[in-house]
Amino acid sequence: MPSRITHWTFTRIHEGKEMPARQIQVPHDWSIEDIPGTHSPFSPTAGSGAPGGYTEGGEGIYSTLLTLDPGFRHRVTFQSVFGECEVFLDGDKAVEHFYGYTPFSLVIPSGRDKAEIVVKVANLGEVGRWYTGSGLYRPIELERLGEVGLTRDGLIARPFLADSKWTVTAYAEAEAECEVQFDIYAPSGVLISSVIASTKDGLQAEAVVAITDPELWNNWDSPLSRDGEQPLYLLQAQVVGSGCEAISVKFGLREISLSPTEGLKVNGIKTLLKGGCVHHDNGILGACAYDSAEERKIRLLKEAGFNAIRTSHNPPSTALLDACDKEGILVIDEVHDEWELPKRKDSYHRHFPRLAAEDAQAMVRRDRSHPSVWCWSIGNEILDSFTRPDICLLLKQAVLECDPTRPVTAGLCRPWWPAPDWVDWASSSEPGCRHLDIVGMNYMWQEVRPDHDRHPDRLMMQTETFPIEAWDSWKSVEECPWNLGDFVWTAQDYIGESGIGQAYAAEGEPVQGAFPCHLAVCGDLDLIGDRRPQSFHRESLWRQAVLAAAVHVPERLAKPRLEGHWHPNWGWHQVESQWNWPGHEGESLTVSIITSCRKAAIKLNGRFLFEKQVHPGTGNYVQFEVPYEPGCLEVCGWDEHGREQKIRLCTSGPASQILLTPE
Repeated sequence: MPSRITHWTFTRIHEGKEMPARQIQVPHDWSIEDIPGTHSPFSPTAGSGAPGGYTEGGEGIYSTLLTLDPGFRHRVTFQSVFGECEVFLDGDKAVEHFYGYTPFSLVIPSGRDKAEIVVKVANLGEVGRWYTGSGLYRPIELERLGEVGLTRDGLIARPFLADSKWTVTAYAEAEAECEVQFDIYAPSGVLISSVIASTKDGLQAEAVVAITDPELWNNWDSPLSRDGEQPLYLLQAQVVGSGCEAISVKFGLREISLSPTEGLKVNGIKTLLKGGCVHHDNGILGACAYDSAEERKIRLLKEAGFNAIRTSHNPPSTALLDACDKEGILVIDEVHDEWELPKRKDSYHRHFPRLAAEDAQAMVRRDRSHPSVWCWSIGNEILDSFTRPDICLLLKQAVLECDPTRPVTAGLCRPWWPAPDWVDWASSSEPGCRHLDIVGMNYMWQEVRPDHDRHPDRLMMQTETFPIEAWDSWKSVEECPWNLGDFVWTAQDYIGESGIGQAYAAEGEPVQGAFPCHLAVCGDLDLIGDRRPQSFHRESLWRQAVLAAAVHVPERLAKPRLEGHWHPNWGWHQVESQWNWPGHEGESLTVSIITSCRKAAIKLNGRFLFEKQVHPGTGNYVQFEVPYEPGCLEVCGWDEHGREQKIRLCTSGPASQILLTPE
């Protein structure tokens, strides 16, 4: 199996000068490190500006010396590098790559016992609409190849259900004619089949294997889902007699069906997508795709009730998809945020005409065996989506060439850019929808019903929605079978798009993402994964027995709402889940109970205060006016069966110690 190349020498180039070389470990992101000569990674003059969180890109050089087996060729695969890069092998340019989110590789000829790899990375100018990170931020793998090897990402496991029987077709692409041994292992690790197949036209070997006693992969909240991790099979392939290492992919048995009358079904079970959009960064770790950080992100989202994510607006790390496979999270895998028209002047649009289809296929080839991935997205709020349906068709055909089994979507919206031909959604949107299997609607839940009246066979998803509109947007999903799900912007906070969730500001405080604002501040989960009150409200729409409390900031401390700005749409109420309000003793504070229970009550320091019924007309909220006094605020909730839940907000005592619990 491939090994990881983790140790590199790194030189950062700052203001035209090379900084001292140092040893680093990959994944590595220099944009989250202190800017040379400062004590911060942030600067008001950084080229990334508010979109990039005021972080610096710049240039960097990585080098490493590999020890090799001279009897074999070797392949080095970069999962992703940000940004534009050149890779040199023993001083000669071997490959260049321009899209910072897709994999690429180089092959080292046999006969060498050592090889020097140098990677020059440039992340210059106004590149991304969010924090991109810089450098070798995802893993790099080394594998041994024989005279004939299997191509990168050319191994596919394609399960199929017919007449209540499961089979899996295994495909392997080879560099030349050869025999390939396929081994398939059950989720328990037991070998269930071993087949040798010869390559045919197109240098592809193929084997079909029946799966007896199938264990189905399900989204975690399905009634068919088993406890713990979802069952994953393993397909392993190796060129017979080559001496090269085996490669493998994991896969799951699951059937997806789509219908405008019955919606989305997973293994025959109607499934509503309880979704959130996620960017690729890991907060204070920057863009580094550590396996454990990606696993933690998915685990926290699952605990908050999400059963689906949209990888906005680029292919994610392999580790994140592996976590979704294990945890039972459904994924919309997205490739592009712009086509030929630019959103930022130095971004990918410069390479789009010649590389877009290739990069879309790189995503699909890498990810097509993941059972969590059920849909491909070829764009988000594309500036030319309504004027260039030909590009949409080109990308769709490129995707289907690599995987004809999944639907294709894109996130569309009413133009927020100059669009002289645009009138309204009803009369102007058709070119953007024409070639999509599912129309992704950003911030347009109000269009779901009228659009269905015009196009009764059209499938839709709410691919982005405002947190503050959770109740209405989710009701649209529940009541409209052609509306497959709802994806909030955003599931977890992230660096960049600074301040888009800023709904309130004190006089003189920076607004609209002005420095020193670095975060979007719009996530259901904050940057380190703690849940904000809005997260519990969303969960209460999805699950029974959810109970949370949020105290509205007292009037004397509250900041004025930003009227006339676009930011408040991504914000939420000015509330905090705590009972520490010194100086406000005796003052009436508004306490919101967020719950899917049918009745809620409040006690303060053991005294019963209030009780209210909760019903759909209250939007899963009830409010109480509570006179503040230090102590313990106890919130009780009862479901329709009378079962009780309790939570407490207690006034903190003086700080006594710091406790650190590593994960």
